[in-house]
Amino acid sequence: KFLSENEPKTEKIEGEEEVKRENILLKGCREFIPNLDLFDEKITNLKQIQIEVSKIQTPVEKAWIKIDLRNFIKALEVKINNWIKVYTDFLTIEFKTTLKNLKDFNTRTNMGLKTNPKDVFANAENLNERQKEKNRNLLMKVMKHISEMKSVKGQISTVIERMRNMVVKLKKHGIQVIEKGEDEPLQAIEASEGGFNETEKTVAE
Repeated sequence: KFLSENEPKTEKIEGEEEVKRENILLKGCREFIPNLDLFDEKITNLKQIQIEVSKIQTPVEKAWIKIDLRNFIKALEVKINNWIKVYTDFLTIEFKTTLKNLKDFNTRTNMGLKTNPKDVFANAENLNERQKEKNRNLLMKVMKHISEMKSVKGQISTVIERMRNMVVKLKKHGIQVIEKGEDEPLQAIEASEGGFNETEKTVAE
């Protein structure tokens, strides 16, 4: 509900044909998410409630009755922690999925461009039909990678900024974004962005 109520609305220009182009880097993610400051606000508010709950005195005496609130407090703390986890897990999964998509895109594109079609067609004489078909398929694959690069090039800066902001918000709340042995998240973003730039140069050649 939080996501659907707060995600940015895209306005369609009257008379304009709707062209839906998948953002490869956001495969498995929500393309539009609420402003990250709203996540920050929700988590901050929940943590403030945690503090207030921790201040509840127990047991409480009312007249001749002594009320033990320990189980109630514990249940409340668990519920609050679960709600905090809903927001932080969402950001963590979105970040990790997006970063993986970027790394996979770089690897897939570089592998797909290992063979230059110019070299193949330079030696195209006296080929049989099977070899010609293989060359045509190779050209189609290369064209697909070039098309994907053009698409991603227009999205990369927004996606990189989104990942950086997610990491900043998660770090602010003490969330461990990476597993043991993985690169520090901001460094991982920088390395993947550098990898993308190198891949773009390869495509341009």
